[in-house]
Amino acid sequence: MNDWISGGEGFIRKQLVNYLDGSNNRINIFYCVGNTNPNASLEELDTLNFELPKTIARASVDLPFRLITFGSVHEDSKIINPYMDSKRKFRDFLVSQDLNFSWNHFQLHTLYSEKLPKPYMFLGQILQALTTGSKFKMSSGTQLRQFHHTLEVVDAIVSLLPEISVNSVLQVSSNNSIRLVDLASTIFSHMGELKNLEIGTLSDNENEIYSGGYPVSESLRGLCFRDPLIEMPRIISNVWLPTQLTEYSK
Repeated sequence: MNDWISGGEGFIRKQLVNYLDGSNNRINIFYCVGNTNPNASLEELDTLNFELPKTIARASVDLPFRLITFGSVHEDSKIINPYMDSKRKFRDFLVSQDLNFSWNHFQLHTLYSEKLPKPYMFLGQILQALTTGSKFKMSSGTQLRQFHHTLEVVDAIVSLLPEISVNSVLQVSSNNSIRLVDLASTIFSHMGELKNLEIGTLSDNENEIYSGGYPVSESLRGLCFRDPLIEMPRIISNVWLPTQLTEYSK
């Protein structure tokens, strides 16, 4: 096998292990370690999202492999929080350094799979409200987001690796941006819980993206991405909620 994947039990790592079979000639090192929790300590975020991958990058000088890292599409936005700051620092390091090593940096949207979402994420908070029957408070929800199944993202990355230029940043986006309010309304309506959805009770973040969507690379236009307004209600009702209720009953 010509690929080495660093990381624990993350979404991307699991699917990459399934996809990669060593058929390519280039050795790729996939850095799948990271902390996405904006409420984590600054030290932990900086260590996993900046210092550790930077150390690996510097150790890769003059070696015959390519370092593959993953960030967020919001690295290019005005959203400010400790998590995003740590990801921007590493992105900025990659594009400004003059070391002799090969790399590619993929900027991703929100990922989901059949695995339960993190409780601090938007989808995790929705799941918690549905599990407990509590109110779900949100902003106007008019900001635009994309939600991609991990299988789609890994398929996109694996197909792109042989053809994209090394030492480049690529945003993995589709042409299907949705408003958070539409996703929440669809989910709560599907579950018969619209009475617990309280839209506009939290303030909007002016740094979010409210129009225009996200640029789609020409190399990604032929790939098929699932519709989250169809997929998310199905996964929540058929997979996440039963799993969560089972955990609660233990």
